[in-house]
Amino acid sequence: WYFNGVDGYVEVPDDPSLNPTRVTVEVLVRPRVVGVQPFILSKYSWSNIRGYALLIYDGKVYWRVFGNGVRTQVISNVAVSADRWYFIQAMFDGDVARLYINGALDNYGSAHLEGEPTVPLRVGYASDAAPGGSYYFDGLIALARVYNRALTEDEIDNTYNSHIVN
Repeated sequence: WYFNGVDGYVEVPDDPSLNPTRVTVEVLVRPRVVGVQPFILSKYSWSNIRGYALLIYDGKVYWRVFGNGVRTQVISNVAVSADRWYFIQAMFDGDVARLYINGALDNYGSAHLEGEPTVPLRVGYASDAAPGGSYYFDGLIALARVYNRALTEDEIDNTYNSHIVN
């Protein structure tokens, strides 16, 4: 999918299956812009601070996990450049949020995911942000997956290898 950074996104209606207590998100992205705050994928409520979001800000990937008003974010060590492909996997196992870039564990931290945001899941834009602003993704998203569980290390490796290496 090509997202123009102005008004394009894909929306999946709210559903309980998209509010797991453990989650893995996988995306294959090629951003055209990395200096603003474009959301790659989000399922969280700004007002209740609940859910999860994957975005790029100042050339870094952010994996945000929210629970009952507490926001935790894992920020990539790898700097993301415009016009390059990245396979990003973000996982929360109930205690730890992990961020993988191109098949390698990049960063991690303890986190808390609780509550059910009653907002849609959006690819290419923030879940419940009002139209406008700098939250639109500008670039290509060739793959977007949400698992209602934390993938194992072997599954992370296998998924990366099956999509990128092969």
